[in-house]
Amino acid sequence: MAKSEANGITKKLKENLITAIVAVPGLLVSLIIADVIPLLHLEKSPLFTNSILLKLLGLLFYFLVLCVALLIDGRKGKLKVKFGTKWDKDLNPHCPTCETPLSQYQITEGWGPVWQCLKCDKGNYVYVYDDEGMQLDLKEAQRRIKGEA
Repeated sequence: MAKSEANGITKKLKENLITAIVAVPGLLVSLIIADVIPLLHLEKSPLFTNSILLKLLGLLFYFLVLCVALLIDGRKGKLKVKFGTKWDKDLNPHCPTCETPLSQYQITEGWGPVWQCLKCDKGNYVYVYDDEGMQLDLKEAQRRIKGEA
């Protein structure tokens, strides 16, 4: 499976995550209620039948999977914005638009240090400036970010 295809699948999953978070437990709870209501009218009926226990177990399993997924997502490295560019924990620059790692680093005559995002339409060129408006090369930007940490 290509990386872009995997990213597309991940994006679709995230888009539908809210629906899934609400729909799955809601469905299981409604099925449990549908099983419990008829039992309330009967005398000496077991409150927890196998059907209800299986649905409760499914609900518990769902919440465990959800918790693990949230923990894994929370452990991913977040990108830090500095000098108009996003940086990962290893101080690699990422596109400020699409968060793709930047490539094609070069020092051009007249323009100075520049990166190009090959994923953005028409190639997004990224220049790194400090707070005083001075252009920074890769090593200097990394040195300053490391000095802040």
